[in-house]
Amino acid sequence: MTRTLLEAFLAQAPQRPAVISGERGQVWTFGRLLAAAVHTAGRLRDGSGCAGRTVLVHARGAGGPLFSVADLAVLLAGAVPAVIPAHLPPGQPQQLLQMLDPAAVIDTAPGHEHPVLDAAHAQCLPVHCLTETGPWPAEPGAAGRRAARAWAAERREPAAAIVFTSGTTGSPRGVILHDQDLVAGIRAWRAHWPADATARGTLAYLPVEHVAQRIMGHCLMCLFGTTVHTTTPPQAAETLVRVRPSLLWGVPYTWVHLAQEAERDPGVAAALGGVRLAVNGAAALDARVAGRLAACGLRVAGAYGATETTVPAFHQPDVRDGRLGRAVGVEHRLAEDGELLIRSPYAAAGYVTRWPAMRPVTRQGWWHTGDVALDDGGGRLRLAGRVASAFKTARGRLVQPEPVEAYLLAQPGVAAACLVGDGLPATVALVSAPRTADWPDEQVRALEEDLAGWLARAQRAGAVPWTDLGAVRVVADMWAELGLATSTGKPRRAQLARHYTRLITTAVQEDTHA
Repeated sequence: MTRTLLEAFLAQAPQRPAVISGERGQVWTFGRLLAAAVHTAGRLRDGSGCAGRTVLVHARGAGGPLFSVADLAVLLAGAVPAVIPAHLPPGQPQQLLQMLDPAAVIDTAPGHEHPVLDAAHAQCLPVHCLTETGPWPAEPGAAGRRAARAWAAERREPAAAIVFTSGTTGSPRGVILHDQDLVAGIRAWRAHWPADATARGTLAYLPVEHVAQRIMGHCLMCLFGTTVHTTTPPQAAETLVRVRPSLLWGVPYTWVHLAQEAERDPGVAAALGGVRLAVNGAAALDARVAGRLAACGLRVAGAYGATETTVPAFHQPDVRDGRLGRAVGVEHRLAEDGELLIRSPYAAAGYVTRWPAMRPVTRQGWWHTGDVALDDGGGRLRLAGRVASAFKTARGRLVQPEPVEAYLLAQPGVAAACLVGDGLPATVALVSAPRTADWPDEQVRALEEDLAGWLARAQRAGAVPWTDLGAVRVVADMWAELGLATSTGKPRRAQLARHYTRLITTAVQEDTHA
């Protein structure tokens, strides 16, 4: 059994489709990927002396074939790939370069600016640009295959990737993932899947900078020969109908969109019904959305984990159950304050401080998740909120905002939601609804009242906890584009509270005087 991504990739049949990208369905076989990766690795080895060092990778969206080329090329060059986060706070680009000390940068999206690229050019770092019409042969040939096998055999660096956390509770942190942990962890997780889950390939449309999409849109291809179909979130439903994948990964806002499309288009419903394994991650999926998808014949599984766990620590076959599900090779316990602690054989090696120095992600062998969990009495766990996101209102009510945010996110047209109210007389639910950009004020106010009414009824029914809600405020801003939410929809609570200080203050004052 292969122990590394390179060993597994080199064992794949060269004529087999590896990545099929875009609306035109351009096919990249394993042979074509290898030819491009060997060519690019040769440039890195000749010019940068990068063995044992890091190489930054600039990618957009799901990454596609050029991300796979870049990742494999860096591994073949003996280095460690690190995907540049899409959004960084001011000053972070220089700090990132100081922390990683990269030997080079690979740009898989030429023409798309990024402040890290500007900083790299300013420091005269080598920047290698990749395009789909790059100067490499369609097949690597015998010499290229010999070189790839030799380079893979001489690789000594244990790290296979540096993946940045989403930064919902502060600046993104670079997490070091070891090759053998990644491979063993993915195999352990796959043991919980249907046997034919990857038979017809997978759909990749979320940002490859996140570890889950990296696994589902790149590592599965390397390890098991899974064909990856790349697209974008707006085109996901259309691509789903066209390619009929057997494996589908998503986050709450994408499942809401697919449920709406399925109710509108029988073709989307039929394609969803043909998926063998659908997995939700990043945040809890509202049970009502899961129920709408189940009506199409799609049962959505849940994956609980983080970048620090490398792969999901728990797998729940049906998110409607509401509990975390089965442990994926990990031990777990609850701290005195209810925080979930995990000990995993696949845990990340550490956080980068200044490459190659790192600090551990665990304390005494346990990773502190930051999540509060409850034991249902049968050994199964149910999440109750985040330690860091809980807050108290001025009335003394302790609020866990995630259940309310999940409820709001399930409403039509809601792209993201965030509940704030630390120290305030009442909480305010901020809602991102880009479709309201052209609405008159009266229509926006009506939507706010509808959302507040639905939420109040859900609270009375016990579907979500009481939160001292004072108001709902809808904005048309797309939070991910402003750096106020991650690209998977998680709100950056502190940044949102600062950004909308005036809106929140006005809403609380209006509620107080009502």
